[in-house]
This record gives sequence, structure tokens and C-alpha cells, in this order.
Amino acid sequence: MSAEPQETKPASPAGAQLFDNIASSYEQSTGSSTRAIARQILELQVFQNLFDVPHDAVVLDNACGTGIVAEEIISRCRRQQSPSGGGGGGGAVPEIRAADPVDKMVAACAAKFSSLGVTDRCSAAVMPGERLTFADGTFSHSVTNMGLMFYTDAAVGARELHRTLRPGGVAVVTTWAQLGQVDDILYPAQRRVRPGAELIKMPIEPRWFDPAQVEACLRNDGGFADVKIELRNAYYAAPTADALGDQLLELFGMFSKTWTEEEKASFGQAVRELTPNVAVPCTQVDGSSGYGVPVTAIVAICTK
Repeated sequence: MSAEPQETKPASPAGAQLFDNIASSYEQSTGSSTRAIARQILELQVFQNLFDVPHDAVVLDNACGTGIVAEEIISRCRRQQSPSGGGGGGGAVPEIRAADPVDKMVAACAAKFSSLGVTDRCSAAVMPGERLTFADGTFSHSVTNMGLMFYTDAAVGARELHRTLRPGGVAVVTTWAQLGQVDDILYPAQRRVRPGAELIKMPIEPRWFDPAQVEACLRNDGGFADVKIELRNAYYAAPTADALGDQLLELFGMFSKTWTEEEKASFGQAVRELTPNVAVPCTQVDGSSGYGVPVTAIVAICTK
């Protein structure tokens, strides 16, 4: 089952640079929104057998980033199998193979597996989603959480998901339908500072925000005959509205490097003014109170 690391083949220069830059602070840069969506994925009925024992499941955490999906599976297995959770499985986890094209992300994921004491069951490898080295029909479950839209060739990546999945297996693929931090803060702030200028381009093609086009890719390119689409809501969050503004400025800073210092200062002021008006009280993924900007994910549930 193990996979040999391969040379990174990034989705695009902008996308690759983005993830390389934020690898060490990935969770904060996403406002924990990808983790919130991962938790909602694992609530789906098709994943419930992952948390029972004995385990015969083999899971692919594809475009794994820092291993958030894998970590959530491990945490839930241990919680559900504990005496207080009504189980007696001793915290056994399924086999998990994590893959990502960015070296720093994979290193963080591998370190997480080591700290969790699961290296006998879980491994991580540098591997682009278009060139998975796993055998046909390897996985019972496959998750690509916010990754497909950054592929160099999403059609090939979708076919690889289908190829490596067992008959009867399930693959869940997510993309964003709406990003409140972009639509309601970044773009309005930019319009104030640079009226008439072309809006900052996200390293995501517009088609990935369209549920119908996501489904078409998985059906027509991937070969999945059974695809169900759901929309799930979450928050791009931080402990306070001020912290949220700081977080967004750090993230947006990579898009304004060529601006004048005056424009950057005005942009920062605009973001700080807009954020408290857009952010709403919410519960963060750690259970604490915070402030967040609503985001919506497209969740595609594909059965082979």
C-alpha cells in the first residue's frame, strides 16, 4: 500500500506558491474552514463504517495538505471507540494513505502521524493527484477536500480517483461554492482602493464554484455514474473580529505585493473597516466562541 514520493507537479504557479507559502500556518490561513467541512464530510452515512472495528477500510486523504481529514478520522475513531463513546476498539484506526504534491504539506502531515502514534497504519507521500501510484481498486474511501480545483489536469485527477477506488467504494470531492472573505471583504476593499482596476484573481478557475460543472467533471471525466451533490455551510473564523481582520490581511497580502505602499495601507484600513460589518458570532472548530465569515462548500459524493 505504501507509496514512493514523487516529484511535485503543481496545479499552477499561483496555486503552488500559495500552498508552499502557507504550509506552516495552513490551518490559520483557511480560518479552519477546511477542517469544518472535513468534519461535515465524516458525518455522512457513507463514512460511518470507518469508525467501527475491526477495520477493513483503506482511506485515501488526497491533496491532503497538513492531513486534516486523516487527523479527523483518527480523532473520531479514538473518541467513538473509547469507553465513554460506547466502544471497545481501543482506538484502532483504518489504514490511511495521504498524498499531496507540496513537500512542506506532506512533511507536516507525516509529523502529525508520528505525533499521533499511527505510523504503523498511516503514511504520507509527495504525489500529485494526476499521478497516483496506488494500484487499481485500492481504497474503500477517498476524500479530496479542497484540492481538485488546484490540479494541473482535473480530468486526469478525477479518473485517478475512480481508478484507485474499490467497486462499491465512495469518493468525496469538495470545492468552494462561495467564499465570503473574498466576495464580501477582499473585493469591496480592493474596489475602494483601486476603483476600476481588474479584481484580484483567485488561483481557482470560476467553474469550480459551479456545482453542475463539478458534477460534470466527476461524471464525464472521472467516470463516476453515481454522483450526488450537496452544499454545506461553514465559517472562515478567528477568535475575535480584530484577529479575523489580521488573518485576512496576512492572507490577502500575497495578492497585493505589486501595489504602492499607499495602496497597501488604504487596503489594510478598508479590510479592517469591512470585517466587523461582515463577520458574525460563531463557534470555532475547537468549540470556543469566535467571529466568522460565512462560506459554502460543494460536496460531491461519488460511488463506484
